[in-house]
Amino acid sequence: METGKNTLETLRKRIRDLEEENRKLRQLLNGREVHFEVGEEREQADNEYDPDQGGRIEPVLIDDNTARQFFMMFRGRKDVYARRGTKGGYYPQCANRWSENCPKQKGKQNCSDCPFQKWRPLSLRVIKNHLLGEREDGADAIGLYPLLEDGTCRFLVFDFDDHERGSEVNDYANPDDLWKKEVRSLQSICHEEHIPLLTERSRSGKGAHIWIFFKESVPAYLARQFGELLLGKGAESVHLTSFHFYDRMYPSQDSSDRLGNLIALPLQGRALQKGNTAFVDEHGNAYLDQMKALLETKRLTREEIERKIQNWTYELTGKTVLVGMMPLNDRPMPWRREQSFHKEDVEETLHIVLADGIYVDVLNTKPRLANQIRSLAAFDNPQYYRNLHSGRSNYNTFRSIYLGRDIDGYVQIPRGLFERLSDKCKEASIPLEVRDERAPGRPLKVQFCGTLREKQEIAGEKLLQYENGILEAATAFGKTVVCSYLIAERKVSTLILLDKTDLIPQWIRELERFLLFDEPLPVYQTKTGRKKTRISLIGTFHAGSDKTTGIVDIAMIGSLQSEELPEKFQSIRHGHHG
Repeated sequence: METGKNTLETLRKRIRDLEEENRKLRQLLNGREVHFEVGEEREQADNEYDPDQGGRIEPVLIDDNTARQFFMMFRGRKDVYARRGTKGGYYPQCANRWSENCPKQKGKQNCSDCPFQKWRPLSLRVIKNHLLGEREDGADAIGLYPLLEDGTCRFLVFDFDDHERGSEVNDYANPDDLWKKEVRSLQSICHEEHIPLLTERSRSGKGAHIWIFFKESVPAYLARQFGELLLGKGAESVHLTSFHFYDRMYPSQDSSDRLGNLIALPLQGRALQKGNTAFVDEHGNAYLDQMKALLETKRLTREEIERKIQNWTYELTGKTVLVGMMPLNDRPMPWRREQSFHKEDVEETLHIVLADGIYVDVLNTKPRLANQIRSLAAFDNPQYYRNLHSGRSNYNTFRSIYLGRDIDGYVQIPRGLFERLSDKCKEASIPLEVRDERAPGRPLKVQFCGTLREKQEIAGEKLLQYENGILEAATAFGKTVVCSYLIAERKVSTLILLDKTDLIPQWIRELERFLLFDEPLPVYQTKTGRKKTRISLIGTFHAGSDKTTGIVDIAMIGSLQSEELPEKFQSIRHGHHG
């Protein structure tokens, strides 16, 4: 066993050495303007993926019986459906849409509140038109509303399309391939937990839906609790690099007095010709017989769902609860649970790099620990719950805010979490190796020439005890004075980030008032090569104007997002500042 650990640790170090060597070689090639291509790992071997996805699908007779079988699996509301517009997007179908009574003829009006609302019911003809796909503009494609009027549903679907505003014109195509990794993660979770599923490649070909079917009507709150616990249980064995999984479930509400969110239906005839809206296997190949793949997918009973919920709840929380009686705010979301680390989840030592954030090397950790570390950087989004309680739409509003990201086998989290991370490792007896690669700055000769009030002095002395901290105080407390005191005590070059331009003169005025420098004015070089001397030791960077000194500088947060950011600021572009 020890040999295995040593081997894994050796491999981890070897991978990191090769990555560093690769980085230096690329830097050398770029410096000499040598063009090179970056190879990417193929998702499927050539002999596994069929390039003609549409051609491999066997034709099927579309009649009333086919439409009935299709709706048996995708049972949503019958009294209303949505249809795709000729330019993308899906819209509920109202019989009065083009009449003079429709408020949309004169301006905007929420259809759910419209006094002239008259929904068109879903019919076999509409379903058959969808399956046939005879219209070139795709306007016969339909979507349905999975949340039934009695608050139940017949399936749970995870939507891996892009739903940023404006994405409907491209049929919600994802701009990158991250969705593929998310889909594989959820597939792995379902397979490990023995949950039957069906994966659909969505209309754009750059997205997916994962369908879980129910044999009977299940309360939506129960279905969503099942989905949330499925993800929670899966996080013990599969890397979940995003918390958006929890926002991808449909139905997206436990109950609603409105239509709720819609989901586009699969097997749309014209898209199917390109292999899209098709059910696919683990290699991304469309099944030859699409209807057979659909009808042979096992449907879960309510009893099976409730049994899974009870088992997963106990395994995740150690509590036994009545099924469906857990309030929304008490559900065991990973960012809400106080989770203990486990020493067996890391081979030997947990390696951490301190830079513009905390980089935790997860090459030698199990997914459970990596996901727990990610959870430290996530918290509830208050806007989501304000919308939820007021009945407003949460379209484009995620349930959680996540301030971490995955980079080359590292999980990066905000540096303010270092104490919490190290404490949890200490509690679990996990040894840490910390490498500090933060910019040390330059020492300053500076003194504080003011007097702190009692509360200011208490705050300043407390902040000096820690590397990271937040001072939260009322207006007129004197936070700028305390900041000046900290700069004088730390005696190191400082960058101050602001979010409003009109605060810059105020900060300059206060810093010049309370700080006494024994430093020469810095010399800088103009674009023409001339050398000039700064007129102040306090510099600024905003609106593309670089007047920094490298001593004490004030910058606008927005300016740090500029593509033309000076190299000296590149290391803090992705930093998280209090």
